[in-house]
Amino acid sequence: MGWIEEVVRRAERALDKPPSFGLDPGLGKLLEPVEAWGEELDALKRLGVTARRGAGGFAQTDNKIVYVGVAEAYRKLGVIIMPLREALKKIPWIEKYYWRLLPPDLDRYTAATALYEGGTFIYIPPGVKVRAPINVAYGVGLEGETQTVHNVIVVGEGAEVDLFYACGASVHGVHVGVTELYLEPRAKATYTMVHSWPKNFYLRAYTKVSMGEESRLEYYYVNISSGAGIASKPSFTMRRGARLHLDTVIRVVEGSKVYTGARVVGEGEGVRAEVLSKVLAHHGSYTLNLVEVEANADIESHSDCKALLLGDATVETVPKIVARSPKAQLSHEASIGVLSEDAIAYLESKGFSEEEAKSILVYGFIAIKPKTLPPPLARILDSMLQALARQAVG
Repeated sequence: MGWIEEVVRRAERALDKPPSFGLDPGLGKLLEPVEAWGEELDALKRLGVTARRGAGGFAQTDNKIVYVGVAEAYRKLGVIIMPLREALKKIPWIEKYYWRLLPPDLDRYTAATALYEGGTFIYIPPGVKVRAPINVAYGVGLEGETQTVHNVIVVGEGAEVDLFYACGASVHGVHVGVTELYLEPRAKATYTMVHSWPKNFYLRAYTKVSMGEESRLEYYYVNISSGAGIASKPSFTMRRGARLHLDTVIRVVEGSKVYTGARVVGEGEGVRAEVLSKVLAHHGSYTLNLVEVEANADIESHSDCKALLLGDATVETVPKIVARSPKAQLSHEASIGVLSEDAIAYLESKGFSEEEAKSILVYGFIAIKPKTLPPPLARILDSMLQALARQAVG
């Protein structure tokens, strides 16, 4: 039996297997991906997102692959961006990376993704430094659809890249996103993801990152609207000397249920990890934020989980830190609060309206200070955070 057939066999056996973390909204319409060059979904355009610029990009609306492209200068250097299913047919060595970090039979959602997977394969060859962002966009516009996306990303030894992902929808449905990200030794990457989901829409995200020795990763996640519910807990395995900066902002809208967090495993000495989480919790919402850090060697890690209550909401922050080395240094902070009435009154005394004052305070709470994110991406990220702050108090 071939390796692809083995993945299919395992997936077929798991289609009835419920998830162990987060909501289980069920599988809706499942569609095979097809190529249908055209326009990206309006829901993505409203975010100001397009795949048609930068070093290259990929866009998929529902099951339709509407755009794939690589700038000629980077194509000549060996950069690959192509639909995952095409890569499975053309690139034999993808076997080393395909469903290796995550099992296809983890639950019904990974199984459905393995059987109906859209998504992309991105490869940056060793030593290649991509100086413009690679943009990937996914949109859902078909009522009741379950969009299954599998991203396999390989950043070669000593290579550098900035990745920008945007996902949005305009209908009821489910987005299942599976991402396997490999950073080879001394690779550097920034990974920015922006989501916005409407009411009655669900997200189930599965992200696993393998970080080689001395690799560097900045990972930013901004969710402008959580829809009906989210289950997303990215996992990072870090080897000797690796560095991780993780910063997430989630707006948990009214009635939404969000299960989030992160898992970081340090496998080699000199690992450094910083995990920052900010939640805006609206009336009637529920959030569970589970952050786990496991030190199997001499590592340093700090986690800071904050939540701002914007109504009668429930937020649980659950830290878990495990040290198996006498030289490990692990710390965790958590706080849950509300907007300061004194701060609002002060801003109003300076001429701001109550809504403007609240928006300023919310923005201050969620602001992200990127470390090495290119200025164009930093500006996009900041504009989305400002929009999020306005929506949160509007």
